[in-house]
Amino acid sequence: MKTIAVLTDFSERSEHAARYALHLAQKIKADILLFNAFLTPSDIPLVAAEVAWPLDYEENMHETEKALGAFGKKLEHWSVQHKGHNDYAPKINCECQQGPLAIAINTIEKNKNIVLIVMGEHGADGLTTLMLGNSCRQLIDGTRIPLLLIPEHARFALPKQFAFATELNFADVIYLSALCRFADYFSAEVVVTHVQKDSKNEQEELEAFKNRVAEKVDYKVSYRTVIGKTPRKGLEWLLTHHKPDILAMMHHDRGFFAAIFEGSQTQKMAAHTPVPILIFTYSAHHVFAF
Repeated sequence: MKTIAVLTDFSERSEHAARYALHLAQKIKADILLFNAFLTPSDIPLVAAEVAWPLDYEENMHETEKALGAFGKKLEHWSVQHKGHNDYAPKINCECQQGPLAIAINTIEKNKNIVLIVMGEHGADGLTTLMLGNSCRQLIDGTRIPLLLIPEHARFALPKQFAFATELNFADVIYLSALCRFADYFSAEVVVTHVQKDSKNEQEELEAFKNRVAEKVDYKVSYRTVIGKTPRKGLEWLLTHHKPDILAMMHHDRGFFAAIFEGSQTQKMAAHTPVPILIFTYSAHHVFAF
């Protein structure tokens, strides 16, 4: 059974992300895995001296499992209250593991049913920043599963428009096809969005890309070109003026969009983006089972 993994640190921000994931799961007929990576003093020695941590591993595990169980019950109740007539009722399972999130994510990837990882946008509060914010870049770099970042104030509505940001690389087409399969659950529009530098004319590249999409993608898509000096400015303009429900982006080490994933740029983008960001990595094509 396909499954959406929801990373939680029990904050309001991650609860909001979990509810968003539940809405998606109801429509695509997926179950939910609530996952928490808990830390011990050995994991964060600089923090250990200032925080009263349980020294016993078993106690820490027990408390985390208890919190996950309570959170799962809360979400089950909320899911029933917000279930549509033809919606699927997701089963909610829980799992936790000691260690930094970027390492613990290996446990999630062993579950071949997981098609999507959902996490809340990092925040300024200590625990959330420790558990999610500091791991965001490592998680994006390390995971092979599509990752959906949910801004704190994102309002949930069934997505009716996806914007797929591309550099017109033919290798992106397989990910566009996967996104179209996801969009099909919602009968949503997919807009292929090309952020073009001010000084470049890439019309020939765009036409070649359109032809490749027509050959490989069995879904109606439309196209939009956005002019911007930087990819971040171009995408922010897109989000302000066209307001897609979800922005899909490719993550790889080269090219125009690569700058967004350097240092803290990913977190800055998430923090200033009013809509969820769906991130694909170039090593992820084998897990697309939407």
